[in-house]
Amino acid sequence: MTSFKEVVLLDEMISTYRASHLTQFRPGTTALLKSDNESDDLFSMVQSAKKAPGSTSLAVVDTTGLAADELGKPTQNALEIYTDMLTLSSLANVVAMQEVYKEHPQQFDITNPKEASAFITAQTVKLNDTFTRRLGKYAIPSETTGYSFSKNVTQADFHLDFLTTLFDSFNFQKDSIKKLDGILIQVTETLKNLQLKFESETQTLDHLILTNYIEPLEIEGVPEKILVGKIRLFYLKIEYSSWQAVIAKQTVSSFDFKMNYFDTILTINSTLVRGDIEDIKKLIEEFTQNSFDDVKKLTSPTMISK
Repeated sequence: MTSFKEVVLLDEMISTYRASHLTQFRPGTTALLKSDNESDDLFSMVQSAKKAPGSTSLAVVDTTGLAADELGKPTQNALEIYTDMLTLSSLANVVAMQEVYKEHPQQFDITNPKEASAFITAQTVKLNDTFTRRLGKYAIPSETTGYSFSKNVTQADFHLDFLTTLFDSFNFQKDSIKKLDGILIQVTETLKNLQLKFESETQTLDHLILTNYIEPLEIEGVPEKILVGKIRLFYLKIEYSSWQAVIAKQTVSSFDFKMNYFDTILTINSTLVRGDIEDIKKLIEEFTQNSFDDVKKLTSPTMISK
């Protein structure tokens, strides 16, 4: 695992990239990928993450309040904040996958249940590390709070219990919960079809849920509330027996679902991100040797109206 001393913050990475004009990074920073093969492999990993996801990304779009206009659509200010968050997230995804690549330069064979499991775990760990430790001045993280969830549930009630536990504070309406449920089903089916194989029954299924949203904040001395972008991370560690019960072919009346999860909220500094946004896009293209738009398609969140 990368030590704290070796960590390069994303804002420093962009500053060095800009200053170097694509020539050389400072000693101790992450070097640009040198060969086309390495760039191709990195982009392939980003593509594989869609088929064997270690994370689920969401964007909550307000249809009322300061972030919405009279038609219930995002204001121009809100759209710019969403763009800031999603561009930063694209860079974080690529940098996290680069860390996975460093430790495992051979492509994971996601048709192999053991390798698919290892790939998913590696993604989750590196993504969480990148978002919580490496965004630098681009974001201010809250303290991470740990929780345990243990409940005897029926197959019929499991999804609602799960979604309520994580998203209760968002006050979603019924239609939004229905869409979230559809996303949960899709992710579950994707992971189920990979027939994941764990090293032991003590290993957990790890998954990261990233929720992008905008919150109006009151600032002393400012007459009107200010819109601020936030990313809420839920790092899930689902027990082996619980995962097996969720995907079991035979229906049972009820089962025990147990997981630990960790909740972190990041407050995005849109001013800094927006000032660096073109360099962020260029660095993503340098790392992957693909267009920013191609990478964004792979890392963009699913929209949920609120």
